[in-house]
Amino acid sequence: MNYSVELNQYFGYLPQLELFHGEACVPTSATNALTYIVSKPGFAGGEYAQLKEYSGWVSVRADLAENYFYTSPNSIPPGTFPALAVIGMDQYLKHNGLRDHVSFSAIGVSTNSDNINIAGWGRPAQNGFPEIGPASKYSELFTEQKVTGEFLRASLLRSDAILAGGFYPSPGGSPQGHAVLITDLKWTDKNVNGKIDAQEDATVSILDPLDPSQNYSPKIGSNIGSETDALNTQVTATGGALFKTGKIVQNEDGFLVVKYPQSSLTNVNGTFENVAGDSSNSTTEAGIPMTLMFSMSLGTNGLPDSVDHLIEKDMLHHGTFVLDVSVFGGHQLEGLIYTNEDSGYQNTLQFYLIEGADGTIRHPDTGVTLAPGDEGYAALALQLATEFSALHMENRVSLDEEQLTIFSKNMGHDEVDSVFFAPVITTSAGDNWFAFEQANADKLNHFRELAPNTYGVEDMFGGGDGDHNDLVFQLIPISMEVLPLGDFVG
Repeated sequence: MNYSVELNQYFGYLPQLELFHGEACVPTSATNALTYIVSKPGFAGGEYAQLKEYSGWVSVRADLAENYFYTSPNSIPPGTFPALAVIGMDQYLKHNGLRDHVSFSAIGVSTNSDNINIAGWGRPAQNGFPEIGPASKYSELFTEQKVTGEFLRASLLRSDAILAGGFYPSPGGSPQGHAVLITDLKWTDKNVNGKIDAQEDATVSILDPLDPSQNYSPKIGSNIGSETDALNTQVTATGGALFKTGKIVQNEDGFLVVKYPQSSLTNVNGTFENVAGDSSNSTTEAGIPMTLMFSMSLGTNGLPDSVDHLIEKDMLHHGTFVLDVSVFGGHQLEGLIYTNEDSGYQNTLQFYLIEGADGTIRHPDTGVTLAPGDEGYAALALQLATEFSALHMENRVSLDEEQLTIFSKNMGHDEVDSVFFAPVITTSAGDNWFAFEQANADKLNHFRELAPNTYGVEDMFGGGDGDHNDLVFQLIPISMEVLPLGDFVG
């Protein structure tokens, strides 16, 4: 399937320029991402003058690099610590009146294979860098986990701008890294394992700050001159952004690896040229692989920060797939349910309203409550799923292929403290599998988390082969709007 941001013509195309702040890939990509966010038609934050023209992009990048990200060649690794990018972006948005209009989510790992603190969390103040608190302090913004294909898919379906950073192979040397924007993912999970495997030929579209446009003034081949500041003011891009296509795959260690034809806008003996590779890292190979260690997405969808992680934490808190919609209380939620299947059966996915995280349900006419395992629980749960259609979506019958199903649901609940949803799978063999072991005929758990906020189902009685890929689903909130007072889930 193809997952892509909308209106990608609004991305900025500010070049990084190894001659000018060669280590500034993160603030450059962040500026190009912000340009997209605030330039989209209907942006709720109104017009943002700083990003209306190219000279403003240069100014915003300098502000981010110097005052918020503390971008420096003296850090280890040099450039921008991901932790400071997360903290700094949050502060920049707040200081400029944009925070209420931009949703935020960042994920990544803190150390690399050499156990170097590449993220920067928990570092004391030193060498001109501010103190950085532990990652847990910023858990509403940052999730300590590997970047996944599911994270990219959800972010792109929300039309978020995705900043992704990683490292090149550096045996025996200090890590050398780069940061780009990802604007498109083409990936069909053929074997339904939740991994981007090599045989699936997945690709991403990349906006690389090393060469974000092939239309520059002055033109390629012209004399640059000797003044760095002059280069900064003279070099502008015309004609829009350049998106490059790269291969993406998940390696044996679970990291996503991207490989694409790199080229760099640079100074070659005083001449403005475009050369192969990453000139800021002295890497001349045009297609050197980059292992993604960090990703940050920015959107204008009105959702809570790190909404996918919020949902996941809720599931893990309750020990099974139970969604407490207090996360979305008082709002109209729009979203998609991703499903994929590899089964000899056809499986129907439905959701039903439950009274609490223990799975208790109430008969709408008699008021009688039943707990999982009680006689009549399965029949009443299926009745509730059919009658109430808790996510207001058509019942999805899988056909051994990836599908996206739209849902729209009023999540207000001013008359109750919490409202819970749970799934039920009905197989073509006649079995019903619930998120509660006691409700299942074989008393086994048929649901497993495969990736953050992505769940797999084993659809055979007795546990089958235990691979939990017979049906895979992911709940992807897309946007959220405030409801009038008095509305509630019904």
